[in-house]
Amino acid sequence: MRRFYGFLLGLVIGGTSVYVAYQYHLVRTADRLLVVPKVQPSLIDLYADIRKWGIDDWKKHPALARHLVASGHGKQITQTSTDNLVDEYLEGLQKGRRSSPRAARDSSPR
Repeated sequence: MRRFYGFLLGLVIGGTSVYVAYQYHLVRTADRLLVVPKVQPSLIDLYADIRKWGIDDWKKHPALARHLVASGHGKQITQTSTDNLVDEYLEGLQKGRRSSPRAARDSSPR
């Protein structure tokens, strides 16, 4: 009888886990973990860490973007995309300075 209760408990926990996975996205942002309801049940994008996402990442996950906007968290999309664009721009500037001949001339000892 004890094994049966263990089996039953496992069945309930497993079923609940699958139900939650079909109904919600878990989204990790820079400052918190969001639980976002899905409009249509699926197992796509169960968990997403969007802290370093850029525009290309959002294009690959349009359903997640729609669900974030529908639940009032659309700011997370623009914030991660903008932060990533600024980082890429600054990295490009730094690479440009390091590789330019003028930067090499200016840094040489006189």
